[in-house]
Amino acid sequence: MFDLHNPFVRRVTGATLSGLLVAAALALPTGRVSAADTDSAITKRNDRVAYLVHLMDTQRYAEAAQGVQQLFIDYPTDAGAYEVRGVLQLHVGAFQQAQRDFEYARSMADASDPLPAYGLALCAIASRNADAADKMLANAEAVATPTERDDISIARAIEADATGDTAVAVRIAGTVSNNPTAQEIAALAVYSTAPATGLPMLEQFVAGGVLNDIPRVIEETGLRYVGPGSHNGSPIEPSLTEPVLQGMFAQRLAYQNAPSATGADNVVMGVTAIGPTGDLSAQIGQADLVVTISADDQLLGMANTQPFQVSWDTRKVANGTHLLKFEISDSHGAVLQTQYRKVKVANPGNDRAVPCTPFPTEVADGLWSLLHIHPAYKAAEYALAQAYIAHKDRSRAAMHLVITAALDAEYRSVGDMVGQVFHSVGSDSFQLAMASYNPPVKAAEPHPGEMWSGSPKLREVALTFDDGPSPQVTPILLDNLKKAGITATFFVVGIRASAAPDLLRRMQAEGHEVENHTYTHPNLDQTLPQHILEEYLRNGVVIRSLTGRWPKFLRPPGGNSNPQVMEIAHKCGMIGGFWTIDALRAEDSGSSDEVADYVVSKARPGAIVLMHNGSEATAGAIQAMAAGLKAKGLKCVTLQELARHSGIDLP
Repeated sequence: MFDLHNPFVRRVTGATLSGLLVAAALALPTGRVSAADTDSAITKRNDRVAYLVHLMDTQRYAEAAQGVQQLFIDYPTDAGAYEVRGVLQLHVGAFQQAQRDFEYARSMADASDPLPAYGLALCAIASRNADAADKMLANAEAVATPTERDDISIARAIEADATGDTAVAVRIAGTVSNNPTAQEIAALAVYSTAPATGLPMLEQFVAGGVLNDIPRVIEETGLRYVGPGSHNGSPIEPSLTEPVLQGMFAQRLAYQNAPSATGADNVVMGVTAIGPTGDLSAQIGQADLVVTISADDQLLGMANTQPFQVSWDTRKVANGTHLLKFEISDSHGAVLQTQYRKVKVANPGNDRAVPCTPFPTEVADGLWSLLHIHPAYKAAEYALAQAYIAHKDRSRAAMHLVITAALDAEYRSVGDMVGQVFHSVGSDSFQLAMASYNPPVKAAEPHPGEMWSGSPKLREVALTFDDGPSPQVTPILLDNLKKAGITATFFVVGIRASAAPDLLRRMQAEGHEVENHTYTHPNLDQTLPQHILEEYLRNGVVIRSLTGRWPKFLRPPGGNSNPQVMEIAHKCGMIGGFWTIDALRAEDSGSSDEVADYVVSKARPGAIVLMHNGSEATAGAIQAMAAGLKAKGLKCVTLQELARHSGIDLP
């Protein structure tokens, strides 16, 4: 078995070589642990998988990837580990790698587990392999629960729609009640063949996503149905869509790649010789080779002469499917090739079985839920925009175009069209000049890209408040502004505004101005252009839905700006709304008197004052601040009023 004249074998230390020879002679069994140890290991595995499900559900993919790697280190042949990684691969867009994981999991998992087959079906749908998808969906359905069968029906409807059989897609989608994805599939399918019938269905579906009078501006996490308009032609979109991040995770999750499952398993029993297939020297073009052979990651031995085989006593392992690995190295120890083969051990009288403990119900259900296919509202929003263009309803067409871009600026290149909405001939903030996405564009009237102050000739100042609304502080702030008889400008964060819609309605009703402070408050100087655009549009849609007007000013969080940040703001019909006086340090003191004294002492004609919506000290300073400004002969106005009185043209 070993030729000790081979230079690579000679370099192996005596102790190591002895260990290898012993391992080869004993054919170390796999999974030979006590029942108590096994129970403890399974419990630990289940707890870790439950946490990994939580990480994936909350899109903490970097942490999940790290946890999956460790799972493979501790449970290298566990079918469940491959299921978990397959699900993660789908979420980050690594469909081919997911297919390999699910293939291996399916060969090892309990026959009553539908998840590997369902995962393979989704991979096939993503790659538009209808035959493979149909086969795997049938296999999954045979052992699925009623709830799981609803998901399988959704997948069947998507597959039918992807192959152009819209009637079948609508029929299957109709069998799943109260499911938004089924509703979107049916609406898009009907609209594609009968627009007059499909338009009300699209409108009803989109209306179902409205919450607090705010259209949906964030897609659900997880796998999504995107119809015919996906980035890569697949009807299924992963949760993570950024190509750079997808590439990073694909590389990271390639750790311990699952072998491809090809052909039927070979059945072996007793003592058998095992080795790689074919003439390795001819295949690789090199004579001096060393093959390291393992079964289920347990070393069996090494061989450096043809036919590169070792003996394996299969009576010492459990009956069932085992994974053989053949690592082919050159005489210097460099790995040239790795082969895998699955074999099925079937020794008569061996009552052991390969450990393949299913997950507990709650863990299995959590893992399955990560494979739900959610609707992609951008597909319906885009279809509505197209429908209203056909009906020459410019205002509604533009609105749905903007919402589409807010959901995903790269979907069907809608981000490139947004500028036409705000800068077309004869447009207001939400009108297309012509029933086309390519109207003639008039050069915008000159206006400043940024506003830092008003005219020094005006006896006016603008009080502005960032970062709200705050359910705790904003009502107090609004009460005090009302008592003082002054109006102000609120730069709101969209995600907070969505959670407190009544506060924005109150701001508008009491004469205050509501402007854009992004949707999630990121550092725009370190944000990709696509995401900057989505941040502006998402918050803009929220503000317009609750106040009836599109914001005219964009204030970058923390003032972190650059020319690109302002260029995209202009594209969205806004200019930069900055400040003359920053009261943050006074606010941090926690003293209302200090805040009022600081603002009054620094105020001058045309000044823009920056304060914050979450500071109780600021809310308590309003009365004294208003009195002090009035004593200096300064009137409080909104930012738009200050701009208009100063002769500054807004978009």
